[in-house]
Amino acid sequence: MASAADRGGRGAFSLATVIARGFGVMVGNPLPIFGIAFLLGELPQLLLSYFGPSTATIQIDQPNGIDTAWLLAVFAIALGSLFVSLFLLALVQGALVRVTLAYAQGRRASLGESLAAGAAKALPLIGLLLLMVFALAFGFALFVVPAILLYVRWAVASPALVAEDLGVFAAFRRSAELTKGARWQIFLLQLLSLIVILVLQSVVAGTLGIGATSQTAGATPTIAELVAMGAIGTLTTAAWASLQTSLYIGLRDWKDGPENDTLADVFA
Repeated sequence: MASAADRGGRGAFSLATVIARGFGVMVGNPLPIFGIAFLLGELPQLLLSYFGPSTATIQIDQPNGIDTAWLLAVFAIALGSLFVSLFLLALVQGALVRVTLAYAQGRRASLGESLAAGAAKALPLIGLLLLMVFALAFGFALFVVPAILLYVRWAVASPALVAEDLGVFAAFRRSAELTKGARWQIFLLQLLSLIVILVLQSVVAGTLGIGATSQTAGATPTIAELVAMGAIGTLTTAAWASLQTSLYIGLRDWKDGPENDTLADVFA
């Protein structure tokens, strides 16, 4: 990878530019950004929370012990729900990456284009997500610091996978290349993003009068709680995806120079 001098004196990596672009895409493209985040990210979860069986209603009332067939059915339903959740998460992530990339190119991605990009990359993104979760969990078991280092190193793996049509392991390598030399700044951005998201969550919950622990465990949520959950989840998903993709664009431009031609190829 080229040194700072080899990059023609493009200057230092700018967190301010990353943040401005991240919030700019949300303001400039509210319908696809928040629409995708809500319809595919939050709405299915809200419907499951409201209409799905609660833990309070799942009881084992079998005098001769647990029915194996019943247990297998419960396991199959749980596994299927997990896969659907992961698929929707990957679909949303891929689609929002496409919206943000289009914004950086100076145009707006259509809803269909964004969803097609998300669907095409959903399975690789699921694989990337699972590997990252396992690696970070192992890192946390080693006293947290390794997990933080890995997360910062792989911060833009998902956007790189979608934008550059990479495989899972190639996306991890690409993220490691792009983040090298700016990882303290990336850590600061992740920390600021987390603080902003927590503040937004508190504002939404406070405005709707919903406490963080107001819902009784296992109980069906109220309408007010569903509204709060939906608003918080939508804001969180949209903000996180926009900022992470903006970070990828900033790092790519810093390391490789602006790649409008490459983006045009991606959108072709």
